[in-house]
Amino acid sequence: MNIQSNMKVPAIFIYSRANLGSAIQLFIQHRIGTLPVVDDEGVLVGILLLENVIALLMPDFVHLVDNLRFVHDFGAFENRIYASLDKDLPVSSLMQEPVYCEDTYSLLHAAALLHQSEMADLPVVDAGHHLVGIISHVDIGIALLRNWQSTHPIP
Repeated sequence: MNIQSNMKVPAIFIYSRANLGSAIQLFIQHRIGTLPVVDDEGVLVGILLLENVIALLMPDFVHLVDNLRFVHDFGAFENRIYASLDKDLPVSSLMQEPVYCEDTYSLLHAAALLHQSEMADLPVVDAGHHLVGIISHVDIGIALLRNWQSTHPIP
């Protein structure tokens, strides 16, 4: 069971020189939560997560309150947060170090990396660290279950 036959190709990505506004467009257009960041040669240099972008929109007090159950809405904060978002912010200033797997890794190896990193998607690179695809928990899980089912038929 290999990654190459189970990953999504091509992967949606963004260049490190792009801005947050462009990243937001990609998140919305493709309904994704992980955006690999590449340099001009296509080498993976980082990852931008939707959750990190959403964190920019959260009011500061959210990090100070232990229980948000009593808050039904954020009122005026919900109207102001979008105005404070700097869409010209470079992606390179928001990205995190890349967690990735190579296209030669086994599915279990990729599953272990996803589990350790607590990510939902994992960029896939070739030997030169060029982005070649992306694989998710769902892609890996379905492939593993399909293999299990072929060796253990359900009556």
